[in-house]
Amino acid sequence: QRLALLSHALLKFQMGMDVNAPIELTDSLNEAKWADINMPEKADPKKRIEYSALESAHRLQELDLKRYRLTYLPSLSAFGSLSANASRDEFNFFNTAYRWYPTAIIGAKLTVPIWDGLQKNSRVQQSKLALQKVDNNLLNLEQAINLDYSSAKTNLENNLALLETSKKNRDIANEIVRASKVKFDNGIGSSLEVVDSESSLKEAETNYFGALYDTIVSKIDLDKALGNLNY
Repeated sequence: QRLALLSHALLKFQMGMDVNAPIELTDSLNEAKWADINMPEKADPKKRIEYSALESAHRLQELDLKRYRLTYLPSLSAFGSLSANASRDEFNFFNTAYRWYPTAIIGAKLTVPIWDGLQKNSRVQQSKLALQKVDNNLLNLEQAINLDYSSAKTNLENNLALLETSKKNRDIANEIVRASKVKFDNGIGSSLEVVDSESSLKEAETNYFGALYDTIVSKIDLDKALGNLNY
């Protein structure tokens, strides 16, 4: 009971709750919902947040490469300026009897890149290598995600098989306890046999709950590998 209270406090701490606040657990450890689990042939890397982050980096690197390539194109810009000068040595700027001398400038600027010491070419090549690096990272991550999913899928299948075996062992232990009690009640069995059978049942139940716990953890690992967890 003390360990159960400690586990409740740890759960509330991990959830960011006040450890002294009340909490009620409504879920049950029922193996029925683990009987039908969707396990596709392969994972979809695009559902993983790491893959989405690399895709964003890929798009940014493409824009960076495009930016350097556009530096080879000529550029045309226009400019203009309008000002007025009083040209006075007295502070009478608001006196309308005196004139202001306006100045207007308008023009255009054409820049044609001819020679830059191969700086543009070097930047383009560096950007291409950076883009290729992101492509390789995407490929490596996709392979890592598929490997992660294969591992999680295998672990879950193994734990499901172990859970089924543990359940059968628990059922057999229950039947042995029932039979030993019937024998004891009819005077053809000993109390030691009943105690031994009940001890074996407790051990089988412990193994069953351990297998169920491992199955739940492996199911979470599978959802993580598939990108089904919502953070």
